[in-house]
Amino acid sequence: MASTRATASRWSTTTSRGVVSPTGSRCFGRSAALIVLAGPLLATMLFHGKFLPIDVEKSMYAVWAFAAGLMGFILVKVLAPGFYARQDTRTPAKIAAVAFVVNIILSLALIYPLRHVGLAAAISIAAYANAAMLFVQLLRTGVFSPQPGWSVLLIQVGISTTAMTGLLVWGVGDWHEWLHMPLSLQVRQLLLWVIAGFATYVIAMLIMGIRPRHLHSPAHT
Repeated sequence: MASTRATASRWSTTTSRGVVSPTGSRCFGRSAALIVLAGPLLATMLFHGKFLPIDVEKSMYAVWAFAAGLMGFILVKVLAPGFYARQDTRTPAKIAAVAFVVNIILSLALIYPLRHVGLAAAISIAAYANAAMLFVQLLRTGVFSPQPGWSVLLIQVGISTTAMTGLLVWGVGDWHEWLHMPLSLQVRQLLLWVIAGFATYVIAMLIMGIRPRHLHSPAHT
């Protein structure tokens, strides 16, 4: 029993440091970048042979829906071990079952108006529902306690993500233009803006005072 409490305590300390700082900072940026770059990325990878512009557009909308749920998917992976550390496998299984039902209901509700995008959106929403239920349960049982400084870090990450997103939106332009580029130019442009976006994100975080050590402990000034 003491071993179980010690394991849960170690998980809580590690997760309270990591769930928002490194995980959040990476996922927010990746989700935003993937949404902006979805069109150019699909045009570069798939717009060949029988793949038509309308196919690129439809695939892009599905990628948007999945990208928006990236944080939910990651949070489930981060939070579920908090139960396993206490040798509790039933609670996350029950929550996963509820999330599965939510996914089915939303899929049926959204597939007609949104078609394939509705299925992707349902999966993302269900992931957030799963993560939210896990998070609330961990708070109720006292296993997880957020550390101070999260709100400040979230604002800083949000500003960095906004700066990166703004640059990518400006630089990438209309994804339709990518359909008329030769493949070699598509690849060069895609690499350019991926690197530029990453650099902008890192520089913005450094300007606001975030250092690598802060991503291991949210409490900083």
